[in-house]
Amino acid sequence: MSDRLFFDTNVLLDHLLDREPFADDATELWSMAERREVNGCISAVSFNFVYYIVRHHAGERVARRAIKGLRDVFDIVEVDAQIINQAIDSDFADFEDAIQHACAVRASATHVVTRDLPGFRRSGVPVVAPDAYLSTRSEE
Repeated sequence: MSDRLFFDTNVLLDHLLDREPFADDATELWSMAERREVNGCISAVSFNFVYYIVRHHAGERVARRAIKGLRDVFDIVEVDAQIINQAIDSDFADFEDAIQHACAVRASATHVVTRDLPGFRRSGVPVVAPDAYLSTRSEE
């Protein structure tokens, strides 16, 4: 059984915007999801953030291509009233992280992959940085 990885938005942006020094690990994880070596999932709100940030940095056409890539590669976890209520009632310091966490729980993720480890310190789902996850995979 392959891992079900919930991708935090920062990892998606590292790949899409080729942000160094994080791009290589993010791209490898994205490729693993594309090849179905892992089951990748993201929250619906990641589309908003990705579109806005990629459009700002690289233009409309690149932003559209980015969100199409998200749609084609990842399972999408809906953000509904239950997710919002769980995020509001959580003890996460950052509301966006709380939404992401609630989505990871709903998706039955085995791991949250993020560079924002402190933001997920209250997570009920194991949290791992991209490089650490890839290191554990290479040891198997």
